[in-house]
Amino acid sequence: MLTTLGIGYVVLSVFVWQLADDTQTATPWWPAAGLTVGVLCLVRRGDWPVVLAVIFAADIAADLINGSALPPSLGWAAANTIEPVIGALALGWAFAGRMPNIESPGNVLRIFVVAALAPVAASLVGALTSVAAFDVPLLSTWRTWYVGDVLGILVVLPVVLYASQIRTALTRSFVLVLVGVAAACALIFAVDEVPFYLATPMLVLIAMWLGAPGATSASFVMAIVAYLVSAIGGGPFSVGTGQVDPLTALQAFIAIQLLTAFFVVGLRAELLSARARVDVLSEEQLRDPLTGTGNRRRVEDALAQATSDAAAGSLAVLFLDLDAFKPVNDRYGHGIGDVVLKAVASRLEDAVREADTVGRVGGDEFVVVCRDITQAELAQLATRLRERIAAPISVDGGAVTITASVGTSWAPDAHVSPAELLRRADLAMYGGKVSDRAG
Repeated sequence: MLTTLGIGYVVLSVFVWQLADDTQTATPWWPAAGLTVGVLCLVRRGDWPVVLAVIFAADIAADLINGSALPPSLGWAAANTIEPVIGALALGWAFAGRMPNIESPGNVLRIFVVAALAPVAASLVGALTSVAAFDVPLLSTWRTWYVGDVLGILVVLPVVLYASQIRTALTRSFVLVLVGVAAACALIFAVDEVPFYLATPMLVLIAMWLGAPGATSASFVMAIVAYLVSAIGGGPFSVGTGQVDPLTALQAFIAIQLLTAFFVVGLRAELLSARARVDVLSEEQLRDPLTGTGNRRRVEDALAQATSDAAAGSLAVLFLDLDAFKPVNDRYGHGIGDVVLKAVASRLEDAVREADTVGRVGGDEFVVVCRDITQAELAQLATRLRERIAAPISVDGGAVTITASVGTSWAPDAHVSPAELLRRADLAMYGGKVSDRAG
């Protein structure tokens, strides 16, 4: 990682300097700022000194390659080394030690606030170094440095944070989307007749479709293309447009696009999370809390669905009641009774077909709902359930054996009353229990 960081820092720095041209547009954003803050967020605190040493050395190397003298290069390197420390510490505080993300609108605001605050001190150090070296105006130099670093964090930091997810999502279709974004942005920014604000709905759609990996990657591509087109004198943000301050207009445009795209990602993530929570709650409402199998509501839902299906075939209900379960509780205690109920529920789940529904509808009563089953198959299933339940159940210090009475009801088609099916199965179970006692 250290080698990649050093090379990436130098390449990004030289790249933006080569494009920067005061006759067209200055550097609108400093990508190394987002790279360094992101790397510090990803590594352990104990590794920070080594990482910061690499950043310091890479910044000096980039400055020297650009033709700067060593003394100001040291000052600029110090500024660009201070900044990621402040940014990473601020993000750690803002996200309570968790990895920063844009998975909610609140998190997006946290990143934007940190991006706005982190470069304040570092940009002042860098501006003072530039003033000492070149006798340039302090305020305008600080402003250029500060805004460039803020945007650099906003553009590049999310890409670094989501790098692993982007690599995972880097399928052929994902790459084609990014190529399409680059082509569309080139058209939007280069052709005067095409409104540049068309980039906004494009980024919004990608954010809704591909989430954070897509939005961060597409926003990064958009920012690069906007910079490239402006740097060569084209588009709405070059000097030739007659704007009083085209650089500020470009920076504002990029910031608005990022804020919009990331907010959509945050809203999307919250909606998906809320939907998942609803699904979990709905599933929990259909499960018996003790055994984990279905409950009475799940049984009723399964019957209602089967009887409302116009194309449904046969429908059957098995009603099971454990024999002499109360003595088990009385002799061994309710803890062992719960173990028995869980074992019975598990055996029922294993014995039925995958499409069948099992539910615990009472203390020791279970119901199985079966669709598209013949009477012969139903009789075989009832026998199989009795045999599975009758096998000894291991408990603390020994084993418990319990049997079950099973009653069944069957209808050649599902156009019957669910309550009637349950009633018939219950009566059949009770009748079998009475017969066994009489025998």
